[in-house]
Amino acid sequence: MAIFGIPTRKDIAALKDELDALKAERYKYQPWQLETAEAEKWNQPDPSVYKNQADLYRTLSWVMTAVDITASTTALVPFSVMSAVGEQEPREIVNHPFEMLLRHPNELDSRFEFLYATVALWKLTGNAYWWLNRANENAAPTEMWVIPSHMIEPIPDGRMYLDGYAYSPGNGNTIALENWEIVDFRRFNPFSRFRGLSAIESLALVAQGDIGMQEYNTKLFKDKGGQLSGILAFKSIIETDQWKKIKQDKRDAASKREDMMLNGVGDGGVEWLQNAFTQKDMEFLEGRKFNRTEIYGALAPGLESMTDPSATEANANAGERVFMGKNIYPMQVMMAEKISNSILPAYGENLIAEFEDVRISDRQLELQERAADEKIMTLRELRKTYNQLEPLGDERDDLLPVQITAQTGQPESPAPVIVQSNQPDVDQTQPDTIQGQEPPIDADNPDADNNALKADLDKWKRIALKKVGKAVPFESFEIPDGMRLEITRALSACKSEADVRGVFAKHAAAKPKASDVLELARAMNRAVEELAK
Repeated sequence: MAIFGIPTRKDIAALKDELDALKAERYKYQPWQLETAEAEKWNQPDPSVYKNQADLYRTLSWVMTAVDITASTTALVPFSVMSAVGEQEPREIVNHPFEMLLRHPNELDSRFEFLYATVALWKLTGNAYWWLNRANENAAPTEMWVIPSHMIEPIPDGRMYLDGYAYSPGNGNTIALENWEIVDFRRFNPFSRFRGLSAIESLALVAQGDIGMQEYNTKLFKDKGGQLSGILAFKSIIETDQWKKIKQDKRDAASKREDMMLNGVGDGGVEWLQNAFTQKDMEFLEGRKFNRTEIYGALAPGLESMTDPSATEANANAGERVFMGKNIYPMQVMMAEKISNSILPAYGENLIAEFEDVRISDRQLELQERAADEKIMTLRELRKTYNQLEPLGDERDDLLPVQITAQTGQPESPAPVIVQSNQPDVDQTQPDTIQGQEPPIDADNPDADNNALKADLDKWKRIALKKVGKAVPFESFEIPDGMRLEITRALSACKSEADVRGVFAKHAAAKPKASDVLELARAMNRAVEELAK
């Protein structure tokens, strides 16, 4: 009961129970979930475990290298927010508010630093936590911070399932945080629903052994001058003072890489005995290489063959494909899906987070597949499958590539060949067309042939806006080679997004010339000839 209007601890506890009951009713967890949370409540690991795991980044070079290259690579990959409505292809939202927030997540971190820390902690400890500064669970965050894994603990609860998080900065205080304030990137753990399992745990013995090998090697060359351990056996007992002097002389000689000399020892007075475990027997260097292989395999598959100085180009390229496809890409999918579920709903519905696909494909195989598909797929299907472009909106959409002639949109009959290869400057399928003259343009719709060009230019512009100052390559059947070369050179000289927009604005109003149409026709003809070989 409240005393003089002041609530007692009992009143506060009762109020908290009521609030917890309301929240539990809202989320309606199943009994097995609540029982699981109640059991885990009393079996949470010591946070110092995660601190020790993260400390290997400082003490073990193989771990630092694997984590550093993985985190650096991930932090450099472009990120986008997409809008997905119905069955339509997701469309990128340029400069979405969350994308802009990720570029400057807080007053101390850059985008690179923020994502690097996230990936590094996830690799080292199995968990990476973001704190979101927002008013409530439905509000968009105004800033984001990474919290080290050893400073934060989830709080399982038999009524709430997860009753928030406890933040311990290290000064003895604990701060309670709500569920909607924290985003937890968590590795799979077969023993817990609330804590991820670090790959470091499977490497604990290997890591300890490698650290011991480093210490042995350092001591051997620092304190013993590189001389291997052995035993000096003295026939007679030596007085204490003289014994101390002999030991000191031995240490001094070893540090200077000199042989220790004794005199007056008599016949058989001193005998040298080699230790059973020599450096050769221990196979020191081979042992460390094996440790490196195991650590790289667990933390960054593909990294060893990618960075091995003795690897062939084929092995290095294969290693890079594995590194990107089996290490970076799955981690990016995990992060993107977590962001989509935990943060983007605050900005609206049907929003998807997406990192650029970093998987390295076999370019030659892709070209062979596309060449085969061009025999059976229409232009509409090819544009959607290979270029993620909208249909052109005219009769060309339903034609095979070999059916498109220089007079765009008119199917050719009977021969599919557009320009004879031995006379590249004359379009023999159009007898009235002479080199240097333009073929007729559709008078009823003069802009029809320009729609596809504008669509490809717009897509190229969206990509270039994310890579200011770089000559961003772009493949297109619609953009003439001359125009593509001019744009590519101009993009490399751009200093800002305004410069990039200016480059594309210059070409946005351009009309495709008849010579460009002929150029496209000849390119298609060459493709037909290649298919016929």
